[in-house]
Amino acid sequence: MRIYRIVHAGPKTHDGGLSAGFINMSYQRLFIYTFIISDVIIKTMQPLISWDSPEHIHIEKSNDWYWAVGIVSITAVALCFIFGNIIFGVFIIVGIFALLVHSSRKPNTVHCEINDRGITIDSRLYSFLSLESFWIDSEREPKRLIIKSLKTFMPYLIVHLVDIDSEEIRTVLLDYIAETEHHEPLSQQIFERLGF
Repeated sequence: MRIYRIVHAGPKTHDGGLSAGFINMSYQRLFIYTFIISDVIIKTMQPLISWDSPEHIHIEKSNDWYWAVGIVSITAVALCFIFGNIIFGVFIIVGIFALLVHSSRKPNTVHCEINDRGITIDSRLYSFLSLESFWIDSEREPKRLIIKSLKTFMPYLIVHLVDIDSEEIRTVLLDYIAETEHHEPLSQQIFERLGF
């Protein structure tokens, strides 16, 4: 609305239209305003603290581990076929194959940072408005940042703290969300203990 008033208050041509010079000047001003606003937004997004974290903890597997997974999987699939539950048997095959591929590959490194708006994990921003609380689990190595989200589908975010002072992260987060004791979901702990 402000630019609209300025434009209509500008010099007119003989036919009542706006002069080309004034229109160009208005566009220049609009460009400058846009640049200033963008610069302010970028500055507020500057990370307060950042670090790199592995996607998951990789554990080297022995041949015995693969044999054990194979035997258990074949037994489970055979029982499904014996009892006529073919669909569930196929589901087990696909699931075990996906878990084997996931557990055998090296984890990717994701970049994490905390800024005024929220926590960014691998370029995805989790706004503080969608986060309830956090906890730093110092009893396990590496330490883990456990973040409780307000989302029902994925209530917890787990971030491994490698080569970063956990106390610095705690100090920054205390300015934005509450600190409440949390624990990793039981299913994730079981998969990790089994080597997945």
